[in-house]
Amino acid sequence: MTGRAAEFKGHGAKKGMKAERFILNHWILCEIEDGIRAQGHLHGRPGMMEGCEILTSEIADWRPEGEYIVLKTSNSTYYCDLGECVSFYECAPLLEMIGDSRREDPDIKEEIYGAVRALAEEKKEEKRKNYRNVFLKEGVQIGSLFVWNGCDCPYLKRVVNWNGGDLEIEEQGIPESALTVSIQMTGNRSMRVQRGGDLYRASHGFLPGGAAGESIYVENEGKDSIRINMTGAGPVCVLPGQVVCIESGH
Repeated sequence: MTGRAAEFKGHGAKKGMKAERFILNHWILCEIEDGIRAQGHLHGRPGMMEGCEILTSEIADWRPEGEYIVLKTSNSTYYCDLGECVSFYECAPLLEMIGDSRREDPDIKEEIYGAVRALAEEKKEEKRKNYRNVFLKEGVQIGSLFVWNGCDCPYLKRVVNWNGGDLEIEEQGIPESALTVSIQMTGNRSMRVQRGGDLYRASHGFLPGGAAGESIYVENEGKDSIRINMTGAGPVCVLPGQVVCIESGH
């Protein structure tokens, strides 16, 4: 970690905080009626399935802590990794609408928001570099990488398209129930995802991708393994942290 992000790391952290936290992954802020809320996939909350989609109540305040934005509602606290933000460009103006009186000071406000913006941009560029390396390492000319989170409710986070050196990242909007388990790809093929041996739910969606001659990769960013079933191919297990080639276009 370098630059402003390195300066930002640890900013706002408090000692003696409990280890148990509610994590909101693949999140975005939205304005509903007169309040700002967050949508995303919930992790770490007892009694609720890992990865379930939620819409929080109105956000009362927030603070930066390490690489997270900590959102506080009237009865819950959510830790949102800046690297998990679906679109920080859309969230930034809404984030600036939330806060306490301390942020009315121009110098304090610029320090906080400037550091947050810098870290969000740095994490975005780091993500692009990592995805680019996947295709370069394999010598792929045309390919797609489907990034899933393996958990109780597996969900698709983004699709990365690669064409002769050009990289395009398509973040999947929130919520995306239709794309959670089964994707109907171009042509007559589909991709179905299972956690363990049981299919969580049989929903269907359409997502352009996977043209003939294209290499298809799957990455699992979750903590549970997932099983990928592609039309015309046998099931493939993708362990946490793995990137697996499901179909080679070579």
